[in-house]
Amino acid sequence: MPLITTKKSVMVARLIYLTFSILMGVIFAYLLDDGKGKYAWLGLILGVSVGSFFIYVESLSKQFSIRGFSTATFGLCIGLFCAWLLQTVRVPEIFVQALALHKLPVNGEAMDVGVIILGFNFILFSSLGYLGTVLALRTNQDDFSIVIPFIRFQQQDIKGRPIVCSTDILIDGRLPKLIQSTFINSHIILPPFVMDQLQLLANAPSSIKSSQGQRGLATLNLLRNDSTVSITSHKFDTSKKEDSHDTQTILTCRQLDCRLLTCDENLSQLAKIQDIKVLDLKDLTEAMRHEVYVGQRLQLTLTKPGKEDHQTIGFLPDGTMIVVNNSDHLLGSSQYVTVISTLPTSAGVMVFSELDEAS
Repeated sequence: MPLITTKKSVMVARLIYLTFSILMGVIFAYLLDDGKGKYAWLGLILGVSVGSFFIYVESLSKQFSIRGFSTATFGLCIGLFCAWLLQTVRVPEIFVQALALHKLPVNGEAMDVGVIILGFNFILFSSLGYLGTVLALRTNQDDFSIVIPFIRFQQQDIKGRPIVCSTDILIDGRLPKLIQSTFINSHIILPPFVMDQLQLLANAPSSIKSSQGQRGLATLNLLRNDSTVSITSHKFDTSKKEDSHDTQTILTCRQLDCRLLTCDENLSQLAKIQDIKVLDLKDLTEAMRHEVYVGQRLQLTLTKPGKEDHQTIGFLPDGTMIVVNNSDHLLGSSQYVTVISTLPTSAGVMVFSELDEAS
Protein backbone atom coordinates (compact mmCIF):
# COMPACT_ATOMS: atom_id res chain seq x y z
CA MET A 1 0.00 0.00 0.00
CA PRO A 2 2.09 2.95 -1.23
CA LEU A 3 2.15 6.33 0.46
CA ILE A 4 1.21 8.95 -2.10
CA THR A 5 3.00 11.85 -0.44
CA THR A 6 5.85 11.99 2.02
CA LYS A 7 7.61 14.90 3.67
CA LYS A 8 10.98 13.68 2.42
CA SER A 9 9.92 13.63 -1.25
CA VAL A 10 8.40 17.12 -0.93
CA MET A 11 11.62 18.48 0.56
CA VAL A 12 13.66 16.94 -2.28
CA ALA A 13 11.31 18.48 -4.86
CA ARG A 14 11.64 21.89 -3.19
CA LEU A 15 15.45 21.66 -3.15
CA ILE A 16 15.57 20.72 -6.84
CA TYR A 17 13.22 23.56 -7.77
CA LEU A 18 15.18 26.14 -5.74
CA THR A 19 18.46 25.00 -7.33
CA PHE A 20 16.91 25.26 -10.80
CA SER A 21 15.58 28.77 -10.04
CA ILE A 22 19.01 29.97 -8.90
CA LEU A 23 20.66 28.47 -11.98
CA MET A 24 18.15 30.11 -14.35
CA GLY A 25 18.57 33.45 -12.55
CA VAL A 26 22.36 33.36 -13.01
CA ILE A 27 22.04 32.32 -16.67
CA PHE A 28 19.56 35.14 -17.28
CA ALA A 29 21.99 37.62 -15.73
CA TYR A 30 24.84 36.40 -17.97
CA LEU A 31 22.65 36.71 -21.07
CA LEU A 32 21.72 40.32 -20.22
CA ASP A 33 25.37 41.19 -19.70
CA ASP A 34 26.67 39.50 -22.87
CA GLY A 35 28.35 36.76 -20.86
CA LYS A 36 30.52 39.06 -18.74
CA GLY A 37 28.97 37.95 -15.46
CA LYS A 38 28.99 41.46 -14.00
CA TYR A 39 25.45 41.09 -12.68
CA ALA A 40 25.62 37.41 -11.71
CA TRP A 41 24.96 38.34 -8.09
CA LEU A 42 21.72 40.03 -9.17
CA GLY A 43 20.64 36.88 -11.01
CA LEU A 44 21.47 34.83 -7.93
CA ILE A 45 19.29 37.05 -5.74
CA LEU A 46 16.51 37.00 -8.33
CA GLY A 47 16.60 33.18 -8.56
CA VAL A 48 16.52 32.76 -4.77
CA SER A 49 13.68 35.28 -4.44
CA VAL A 50 11.50 33.73 -7.14
CA GLY A 51 12.13 30.16 -5.96
CA SER A 52 11.48 31.04 -2.31
CA PHE A 53 8.28 32.88 -3.22
CA PHE A 54 6.75 29.91 -5.04
CA ILE A 55 7.90 27.46 -2.35
CA TYR A 56 6.16 29.70 0.20
CA VAL A 57 2.99 29.74 -1.93
CA GLU A 58 3.18 25.93 -2.20
CA SER A 59 3.54 25.58 1.58
CA LEU A 60 0.37 27.65 2.06
CA SER A 61 -1.58 25.28 -0.20
CA LYS A 62 -1.06 22.02 1.73
CA GLN A 63 -4.82 21.34 1.77
CA PHE A 64 -5.22 22.16 -1.93
CA SER A 65 -5.42 18.83 -3.76
CA ILE A 66 -5.00 18.04 -7.47
CA ARG A 67 -8.80 17.74 -7.61
CA GLY A 68 -9.11 21.30 -6.35
CA PHE A 69 -6.41 22.49 -8.76
CA SER A 70 -8.16 20.93 -11.77
CA THR A 71 -11.48 22.41 -10.64
CA ALA A 72 -9.93 25.86 -10.23
CA THR A 73 -8.28 25.59 -13.66
CA PHE A 74 -11.61 24.68 -15.25
CA GLY A 75 -13.29 27.69 -13.62
CA LEU A 76 -10.43 29.96 -14.68
CA CYS A 77 -10.79 28.83 -18.30
CA ILE A 78 -14.53 29.55 -18.21
CA GLY A 79 -13.92 33.02 -16.78
CA LEU A 80 -11.22 33.84 -19.37
CA PHE A 81 -13.46 32.51 -22.17
CA CYS A 82 -16.29 34.81 -21.07
CA ALA A 83 -13.85 37.74 -20.95
CA TRP A 84 -12.62 36.87 -24.45
CA LEU A 85 -16.20 36.86 -25.75
CA LEU A 86 -16.81 40.31 -24.26
CA GLN A 87 -13.58 41.56 -25.82
CA THR A 88 -14.54 40.08 -29.18
CA VAL A 89 -17.78 42.08 -29.31
CA ARG A 90 -15.73 45.21 -28.37
CA VAL A 91 -17.40 45.78 -25.01
CA PRO A 92 -14.36 47.76 -23.68
CA GLU A 93 -14.54 50.13 -26.67
CA ILE A 94 -18.27 50.58 -26.11
CA PHE A 95 -17.57 51.59 -22.51
CA VAL A 96 -14.88 54.01 -23.60
CA GLN A 97 -17.20 55.67 -26.12
CA ALA A 98 -20.23 55.64 -23.81
CA LEU A 99 -18.38 57.22 -20.89
CA ALA A 100 -16.31 59.49 -23.14
CA LEU A 101 -13.15 58.44 -21.32
CA HIS A 102 -11.02 59.10 -24.39
CA LYS A 103 -11.82 62.82 -24.06
CA LEU A 104 -10.46 63.11 -20.52
CA PRO A 105 -7.41 65.42 -20.52
CA VAL A 106 -4.09 64.13 -19.20
CA ASN A 107 -1.28 66.70 -19.02
CA GLY A 108 -3.26 68.88 -21.37
CA GLU A 109 -3.75 66.14 -23.97
CA ALA A 110 -6.48 63.58 -24.64
CA MET A 111 -5.98 60.12 -23.17
CA ASP A 112 -4.67 57.36 -25.40
CA VAL A 113 -7.62 55.14 -26.33
CA GLY A 114 -5.35 52.11 -26.61
CA VAL A 115 -4.16 52.51 -23.02
CA ILE A 116 -7.74 52.81 -21.75
CA ILE A 117 -8.85 49.69 -23.63
CA LEU A 118 -5.78 47.81 -22.39
CA GLY A 119 -6.72 48.74 -18.82
CA PHE A 120 -10.31 47.62 -19.38
CA ASN A 121 -9.13 44.31 -20.83
CA PHE A 122 -6.78 43.71 -17.92
CA ILE A 123 -9.58 44.34 -15.39
CA LEU A 124 -12.03 42.28 -17.44
CA PHE A 125 -9.80 39.19 -17.79
CA SER A 126 -8.50 39.25 -14.22
CA SER A 127 -11.94 39.82 -12.66
CA LEU A 128 -13.81 37.20 -14.68
CA GLY A 129 -10.94 34.75 -14.27
CA TYR A 130 -11.07 35.23 -10.51
CA LEU A 131 -14.87 34.87 -10.39
CA GLY A 132 -14.77 31.73 -12.53
CA THR A 133 -12.11 30.15 -10.28
CA VAL A 134 -13.96 30.92 -7.03
CA LEU A 135 -17.34 29.79 -8.36
CA ALA A 136 -15.82 26.52 -9.63
CA LEU A 137 -14.27 25.80 -6.22
CA ARG A 138 -17.65 26.37 -4.58
CA THR A 139 -19.46 24.09 -7.03
CA ASN A 140 -20.00 20.37 -6.40
CA GLN A 141 -19.38 17.64 -8.96
CA ASP A 142 -23.07 17.11 -9.74
CA ASP A 143 -23.32 20.72 -10.95
CA PHE A 144 -20.36 20.10 -13.27
CA SER A 145 -22.13 17.11 -14.80
CA ILE A 146 -25.12 19.39 -15.55
CA VAL A 147 -22.93 22.03 -17.22
CA ILE A 148 -20.99 19.37 -19.17
CA PRO A 149 -23.28 16.32 -19.53
CA PHE A 150 -21.78 12.81 -19.45
CA ILE A 151 -18.42 14.09 -18.11
CA ARG A 152 -17.69 11.87 -15.11
CA PHE A 153 -14.86 9.69 -13.94
CA GLN A 154 -15.44 6.01 -14.61
CA GLN A 155 -14.79 5.15 -10.97
CA GLN A 156 -17.55 7.52 -9.88
CA ASP A 157 -19.96 6.18 -12.50
CA ILE A 158 -19.58 2.48 -11.77
CA LYS A 159 -18.20 2.03 -8.30
CA GLY A 160 -18.92 5.36 -6.69
CA ARG A 161 -16.52 7.48 -4.71
CA PRO A 162 -13.72 5.76 -2.76
CA ILE A 163 -14.34 4.66 0.82
CA VAL A 164 -12.29 5.52 3.89
CA CYS A 165 -12.36 2.75 6.51
CA SER A 166 -12.43 3.72 10.16
CA THR A 167 -10.70 1.66 12.85
CA ASP A 168 -13.94 0.27 14.28
CA ILE A 169 -15.02 -1.18 10.93
CA LEU A 170 -11.85 -3.28 10.79
CA ILE A 171 -12.30 -4.42 14.39
CA ASP A 172 -15.92 -5.34 13.57
CA GLY A 173 -14.68 -8.04 11.19
CA ARG A 174 -17.63 -8.10 8.77
CA LEU A 175 -15.95 -6.05 6.04
CA PRO A 176 -14.29 -8.94 4.08
CA LYS A 177 -17.59 -10.83 3.74
CA LEU A 178 -19.38 -7.61 2.84
CA ILE A 179 -16.88 -7.03 0.03
CA GLN A 180 -17.17 -10.64 -1.15
CA SER A 181 -20.94 -10.14 -1.43
CA THR A 182 -20.21 -7.23 -3.86
CA PHE A 183 -22.42 -4.85 -1.86
CA ILE A 184 -19.23 -2.77 -1.51
CA ASN A 185 -16.94 -2.72 -4.53
CA SER A 186 -15.40 0.76 -4.33
CA HIS A 187 -11.74 1.55 -3.95
CA ILE A 188 -10.80 1.43 -0.25
CA ILE A 189 -8.55 4.03 1.35
CA LEU A 190 -6.83 3.09 4.58
CA PRO A 191 -5.18 6.07 6.36
CA PRO A 192 -1.86 5.28 8.10
CA PHE A 193 -3.19 6.46 11.47
CA VAL A 194 -5.81 3.68 11.34
CA MET A 195 -3.06 1.06 11.07
CA ASP A 196 -1.15 2.82 13.85
CA GLN A 197 -4.25 2.68 16.05
CA LEU A 198 -4.68 -1.04 15.40
CA GLN A 199 -1.04 -1.63 16.30
CA LEU A 200 -1.44 0.31 19.56
CA LEU A 201 -4.53 -1.69 20.46
CA ALA A 202 -2.85 -5.00 19.65
CA ASN A 203 0.06 -4.10 21.98
CA ALA A 204 -2.17 -2.73 24.75
CA PRO A 205 -1.85 -4.34 28.22
CA SER A 206 -5.64 -4.77 28.40
CA SER A 207 -6.70 -8.15 27.05
CA ILE A 208 -9.92 -6.67 25.63
CA LYS A 209 -8.14 -3.93 23.68
CA SER A 210 -5.42 -6.34 22.60
CA SER A 211 -7.98 -8.76 21.16
CA GLN A 212 -9.68 -5.87 19.33
CA GLY A 213 -6.40 -4.79 17.77
CA GLN A 214 -5.52 -8.34 16.74
CA ARG A 215 -8.96 -8.78 15.21
CA GLY A 216 -8.55 -5.55 13.23
CA LEU A 217 -5.09 -6.59 11.98
CA ALA A 218 -6.48 -10.00 10.98
CA THR A 219 -9.25 -8.29 9.02
CA LEU A 220 -6.67 -6.06 7.34
CA ASN A 221 -4.59 -9.08 6.31
CA LEU A 222 -7.67 -10.73 4.79
CA LEU A 223 -8.32 -7.61 2.70
CA ARG A 224 -4.69 -7.34 1.56
CA ASN A 225 -4.65 -10.98 0.49
CA ASP A 226 -7.86 -10.58 -1.52
CA SER A 227 -6.91 -9.84 -5.14
CA THR A 228 -10.35 -8.36 -5.84
CA VAL A 229 -9.92 -5.61 -3.24
CA SER A 230 -8.19 -2.35 -4.18
CA ILE A 231 -6.60 -0.70 -1.14
CA THR A 232 -4.45 2.42 -0.96
CA SER A 233 -2.88 4.18 2.00
CA HIS A 234 -2.86 7.99 1.81
CA LYS A 235 -0.92 10.33 4.05
CA PHE A 236 -1.65 14.07 4.23
CA ASP A 237 -0.58 16.94 6.44
CA THR A 238 -4.21 17.87 7.05
CA SER A 239 -4.24 17.20 10.77
CA LYS A 240 -2.20 18.00 13.81
CA LYS A 241 -0.79 15.41 16.15
CA GLU A 242 -3.12 16.57 18.90
CA ASP A 243 -6.21 16.01 16.75
CA SER A 244 -8.41 13.10 17.82
CA HIS A 245 -8.64 9.90 15.81
CA ASP A 246 -12.18 10.76 14.67
CA THR A 247 -11.09 14.25 13.57
CA GLN A 248 -8.27 12.83 11.46
CA THR A 249 -10.69 10.37 9.84
CA ILE A 250 -13.14 13.12 8.90
CA LEU A 251 -10.35 15.38 7.59
CA THR A 252 -9.14 12.55 5.37
CA CYS A 253 -12.66 12.03 3.96
CA ARG A 254 -12.99 15.74 3.25
CA GLN A 255 -9.52 16.03 1.71
CA LEU A 256 -10.07 13.10 -0.67
CA ASP A 257 -13.83 13.68 -1.17
CA CYS A 258 -14.54 10.11 -0.04
CA ARG A 259 -17.29 8.28 1.78
CA LEU A 260 -16.82 7.01 5.32
CA LEU A 261 -17.44 3.36 6.22
CA THR A 262 -18.02 2.88 9.94
CA CYS A 263 -20.16 1.23 12.58
CA ASP A 264 -19.39 3.85 15.25
CA GLU A 265 -22.57 5.84 15.89
CA ASN A 266 -20.75 8.87 17.33
CA LEU A 267 -18.32 9.06 14.41
CA SER A 268 -21.21 8.60 11.99
CA GLN A 269 -23.19 11.49 13.49
CA LEU A 270 -20.12 13.76 13.57
CA ALA A 271 -19.36 13.04 9.91
CA LYS A 272 -22.96 13.65 8.83
CA ILE A 273 -22.94 17.04 10.58
CA GLN A 274 -19.96 17.98 8.43
CA ASP A 275 -21.67 16.81 5.22
CA ILE A 276 -19.58 13.65 4.83
CA LYS A 277 -21.34 10.76 3.08
CA VAL A 278 -21.49 7.93 5.62
CA LEU A 279 -21.97 4.19 5.08
CA ASP A 280 -22.98 2.90 8.51
CA LEU A 281 -23.21 -0.87 8.96
CA LYS A 282 -25.77 -0.35 11.72
CA ASP A 283 -28.01 1.47 9.25
CA LEU A 284 -27.56 -1.42 6.80
CA THR A 285 -28.44 -3.95 9.50
CA GLU A 286 -31.59 -2.03 10.41
CA ALA A 287 -32.58 -1.74 6.75
CA MET A 288 -32.18 -5.50 6.28
CA ARG A 289 -34.13 -6.39 9.41
CA HIS A 290 -37.23 -8.47 8.66
CA GLU A 291 -40.46 -6.48 8.90
CA VAL A 292 -42.97 -8.36 11.05
CA TYR A 293 -46.64 -7.33 11.17
CA VAL A 294 -49.78 -8.61 12.90
CA GLY A 295 -51.46 -11.37 10.90
CA GLN A 296 -48.27 -12.40 9.09
CA ARG A 297 -47.78 -16.15 8.57
CA LEU A 298 -44.27 -17.45 9.23
CA GLN A 299 -42.50 -20.78 9.30
CA LEU A 300 -40.26 -21.23 12.34
CA THR A 301 -38.17 -23.89 14.01
CA LEU A 302 -39.07 -23.91 17.70
CA THR A 303 -35.58 -24.05 19.15
CA LYS A 304 -35.99 -23.51 22.90
CA PRO A 305 -38.58 -23.11 25.69
CA GLY A 306 -40.05 -19.71 26.42
CA LYS A 307 -40.47 -17.81 29.67
CA GLU A 308 -43.87 -19.40 30.30
CA ASP A 309 -44.36 -23.15 30.41
CA HIS A 310 -46.60 -23.21 27.35
CA GLN A 311 -44.31 -21.02 25.21
CA THR A 312 -41.47 -21.79 22.83
CA ILE A 313 -39.11 -19.50 20.93
CA GLY A 314 -38.07 -19.42 17.28
CA PHE A 315 -35.82 -17.08 15.32
CA LEU A 316 -36.05 -15.48 11.89
CA PRO A 317 -32.91 -15.55 9.64
CA ASP A 318 -32.00 -11.99 10.74
CA GLY A 319 -32.14 -12.99 14.43
CA THR A 320 -35.58 -11.61 15.27
CA MET A 321 -37.04 -13.63 18.18
CA ILE A 322 -40.60 -14.95 17.90
CA VAL A 323 -42.48 -16.18 20.99
CA VAL A 324 -45.03 -18.90 20.16
CA ASN A 325 -47.86 -19.55 22.60
CA ASN A 326 -49.24 -23.03 23.39
CA SER A 327 -46.47 -24.84 21.54
CA ASP A 328 -44.36 -26.47 24.26
CA HIS A 329 -45.31 -29.96 23.01
CA LEU A 330 -43.85 -29.14 19.57
CA LEU A 331 -40.38 -28.06 20.76
CA GLY A 332 -37.71 -28.86 18.19
CA SER A 333 -40.09 -29.05 15.22
CA SER A 334 -40.76 -26.65 12.36
CA GLN A 335 -44.20 -25.05 12.46
CA TYR A 336 -46.25 -22.36 10.75
CA VAL A 337 -47.26 -19.54 13.11
CA THR A 338 -49.36 -16.39 12.85
CA VAL A 339 -48.20 -13.12 14.44
CA ILE A 340 -50.78 -11.81 16.95
CA SER A 341 -48.91 -8.81 18.46
CA THR A 342 -45.62 -6.89 18.50
CA LEU A 343 -44.07 -4.99 21.40
CA PRO A 344 -41.30 -2.40 20.70
CA THR A 345 -38.50 -2.44 23.32
CA SER A 346 -35.12 -0.75 23.72
CA ALA A 347 -33.43 -3.94 22.44
CA GLY A 348 -35.71 -4.32 19.43
CA VAL A 349 -39.19 -5.70 18.84
CA MET A 350 -40.75 -8.59 20.77
CA VAL A 351 -43.09 -10.65 18.59
CA PHE A 352 -45.82 -12.93 19.91
CA SER A 353 -47.55 -15.54 17.79
CA GLU A 354 -49.91 -18.49 17.83
CA LEU A 355 -49.72 -21.79 16.00
CA ASP A 356 -51.30 -21.46 12.58
CA GLU A 357 -54.60 -23.32 12.56
CA ALA A 358 -54.33 -24.20 8.88
CA SER A 359 -51.02 -26.07 9.32
